[in-house]
Amino acid sequence: MARAFGVNAYLSKAQPVETLVNAVGGILRGESLFPENAPSDPVAVDFHRRIASLSAAQLRVMRALVDGKLNKQIAGEMNLTEGTVKQHVSAILRKLEVNNRSQAIIAAAPALKNAAGG
Repeated sequence: MARAFGVNAYLSKAQPVETLVNAVGGILRGESLFPENAPSDPVAVDFHRRIASLSAAQLRVMRALVDGKLNKQIAGEMNLTEGTVKQHVSAILRKLEVNNRSQAIIAAAPALKNAAGG
């Protein structure tokens, strides 16, 4: 799943210290490191594709939804009309293939928090 969200490496603390030190060096050189037995999760890859399909404005609205903001608050903070926010929310639901805001928030929250570094 980490690969699907753009993570470039995975290190296990169970590895010997020398292996970890060498791996960190490789990461600093730009190498991508994952355990050999860690295949990509097709569900996570598909979800990443759906998140990546959101426009920049839709991502901003989605982050505000994850923060629990109402359409009126989002509109005020982003200098948009409520109608525009509603259009963004509708597009987000369609692109994420969910039925309502709650499902979108539950689905996207982990990805958006990781992307924001939080």
